[in-house]
Amino acid sequence: MTLPHLNKLLSAALGLLSCSATALCQDGAKADAFAAAAGKRLVDGQPNVAGDSAEWLFLVRELRQISLGKFWEKDWATSASNKTDPTDHLVQFHELCKSKGLDLILAPVPAKAVVYPDKLDKSFAAGDAPSLKPYLQKLRDAGMTVVDLEEAFLARRTAGEDKLYCEQDAHYSPLACEIAAGLIKKELESRPWFAEVPKVAYTRSKVEKLEITGDQVKGSEWEGKLPTEKLDVTYVTGPSGTPGQSPVLLLGDSHTLVFHEGADMHCQNAGLLDQLKVEAGFSIDLLGVRGSGMMQALRQLAYKAMKPDYLAPKKALVWVFSTREFTQSSDKLIRIPLGKDDKKP
Repeated sequence: MTLPHLNKLLSAALGLLSCSATALCQDGAKADAFAAAAGKRLVDGQPNVAGDSAEWLFLVRELRQISLGKFWEKDWATSASNKTDPTDHLVQFHELCKSKGLDLILAPVPAKAVVYPDKLDKSFAAGDAPSLKPYLQKLRDAGMTVVDLEEAFLARRTAGEDKLYCEQDAHYSPLACEIAAGLIKKELESRPWFAEVPKVAYTRSKVEKLEITGDQVKGSEWEGKLPTEKLDVTYVTGPSGTPGQSPVLLLGDSHTLVFHEGADMHCQNAGLLDQLKVEAGFSIDLLGVRGSGMMQALRQLAYKAMKPDYLAPKKALVWVFSTREFTQSSDKLIRIPLGKDDKKP
């Protein structure tokens, strides 16, 4: 993360120290009101809807979760698409990683409308949407390491006009990738093995402009009606490293692929993986999927881990997925093995 980025984030954070329960001294009545407002925007059979700021498009599944409010306090049989509380599943996987000598770092990506509620409904402001901090704390209390991107993104948003999410796309912005990478690096460097990893130099380009047509526009009623979106982006250059030999594996949904994979992921060398290489100073391995960042990603990991040497170099697993997975995934949550010696129940 660059010094200006750090200074902005620190300045915003210092301004929030007086807040108690949430990142922005959240008003419970406003959070409930925004949850209700998000619920009124739901349209059956439609994947996304436009906000009051017409160029901003929002995933219906994310709004559905927001409309639930404090979903972790409700009956999972009615609030979750798969009718299952994911908490035990997440903690169980954490314990499995621990038994394999792996540090698991969870970095859930907040919904766009949580960071930009005013773009959905102009009567609200940043900090009004229901916060997931209490649920993330529940995971921490169970022993998990959780990076709170919601708090960091809201703090950065109050510090300026930098765009943290794409208007027309379901993903966060290239800048958000940089911020997330910096926070994840802080967790990694606190591990004793981190200092022993040989470091190499990766560099960021100057800020450039990237023009995209987002995945919420392509093939939708808005295609051809909205202009292309322009984003600030910095590209990463440096050695590629030996595939499969990094001590860190980045696992997750398309938030691990956007701005890295190219094609419909918009560009290469500017995604979370790339920015994490800059921050960490060594190559990072990737296992990203386009479906569910929870079960589909874990199934892929289980398949890869059947190879005896796949996890051998690994010290940490960074797991990134959309927070909507907590309630909107229809996948059955099952225990996955990590290696042939790890039997399924």
